[in-house]
Amino acid sequence: MGKINSFLPKIIENIPGVNIDEFRKARRAAQVRTIWGEIADNEILAHTNNVFIFMKNHRRELYVYVDESIYAAEINMRQSILKLQFRVKFNEQIDDIYAHVSRGTWRNNHPYAEKLARKPININLAPPLDQKDQNFVNESVARIHDQRLAKALKKAMTSDLRMKKLTDDKNHQ
Repeated sequence: MGKINSFLPKIIENIPGVNIDEFRKARRAAQVRTIWGEIADNEILAHTNNVFIFMKNHRRELYVYVDESIYAAEINMRQSILKLQFRVKFNEQIDDIYAHVSRGTWRNNHPYAEKLARKPININLAPPLDQKDQNFVNESVARIHDQRLAKALKKAMTSDLRMKKLTDDKNHQ
C-alpha cells in the first residue's frame, strides 16, 4: 500500500480537471471514517452521522456528529480512551474530541448502517404510549417537585418506553 500512496498523487495530478487538493481531502476524509469505524463500538457507530479531523492552532481535533445527545455524551465521557485508541492502533495523535448532535436532515445520514447490517432505530417510528404506560410515567414524575426535572424525566421515560416497544415489536416479527 505504501508504494501506491507514493505515486498515486503524481498520477492524479496529471489527469485533466482533477484538483489534487480536493482528491487529498476526500482520501483523508475516507481514511478518518474508516479509522472511526474501527475504533467506535457498534452502538455509537449506528448513531454516527459524520466524523472529521481538523488542524486548528497546531492541534488535531476530532469532530463527531451523532443523531442523539446521549451518544454525544458517551463520546465525551470516552475521550481519553478514544485518544489512546487513535494513537495506539493508527498512530494518530488527537488532541481534542468534540461530539455534536447533528441538525436537520444530517441526522438521517448513517454511513455505518450498512457496515452494521442493521438500520438505526428511529424514535419517530415508535408507537405512542398506551394509557397504562402514560399513567405509569405520570405517577412516577408526580412526586418530583422541581418542574424542570419532572418534565425532563417524563420526556426521557416516555422516549425509553416508546423505544422499548419499538424494539420489542421488531424482535417479535
